[in-house]
Amino acid sequence: MKKNILLILAAAAALAGCKVDDIKTYDDLTSSRYIFFDFPRSATGVVDSMEVSFMSYKGAREAVIALPLKSTGYSTSDAQFYLEPVADLTTAKASNYEVPASFTFKGGQVADTAFIKLKYSPDLDETPAYLALSLVEKAPFALGPSDSRVVKIKFHNQFVIPVWYENNGFVLSMYWLYTRANMPASGLDEWMYKIFMEANDYPDIPDDATLADIRPYVARLKEYLQEKKAAGTPVLDPSGQEVTIPYGN
Repeated sequence: MKKNILLILAAAAALAGCKVDDIKTYDDLTSSRYIFFDFPRSATGVVDSMEVSFMSYKGAREAVIALPLKSTGYSTSDAQFYLEPVADLTTAKASNYEVPASFTFKGGQVADTAFIKLKYSPDLDETPAYLALSLVEKAPFALGPSDSRVVKIKFHNQFVIPVWYENNGFVLSMYWLYTRANMPASGLDEWMYKIFMEANDYPDIPDDATLADIRPYVARLKEYLQEKKAAGTPVLDPSGQEVTIPYGN
């Protein structure tokens, strides 16, 4: 027994004499910080999946666009980061966008958002413009994965069926069956979408919205049509028929 106790004490003394490195945590502020766009990664290194139409902004001539980012490492202090246009991937005129000189990654966070501004011009009615933005390597940030350093934005003033509308379109179209039966399908989706958005004051609906999320907007569309009819200005479809929605009570 005495021998066992002596062995335990000897082991404790040996451990006490060793230098043990502390396990690094986020609060040590020593982790390397890499910054990158939080979009689906691209094999080409350019994220080319963002499309913006001024048609979805209720006639606005400017649109503020959110670019989500993430960083590895951690700090309790705010830190500046920078974006710059990529000339050979950008067709937009300088007058069509506004990118702040710097952005702030808030302290205590590992995810943040950069906001830029896109500006309308009449040529966007016919021809889309592209704006590619690259993260800039500057302390305290190094660049993250090579496939998440550049984002490319396509913007215009043309009709584009949003993801949420396309995903639920087969159900939404059920509310317009009479229209599909009485007029050519060409241009129908654009017309339906415009009425839907106008009735709901151009809501910001996320791409992953489900039918349950959208159903209240359809109910509001029905109310809108009833209000227009009561005011003596019923909404007519392109074939000249009054629009009614067989939804709800």
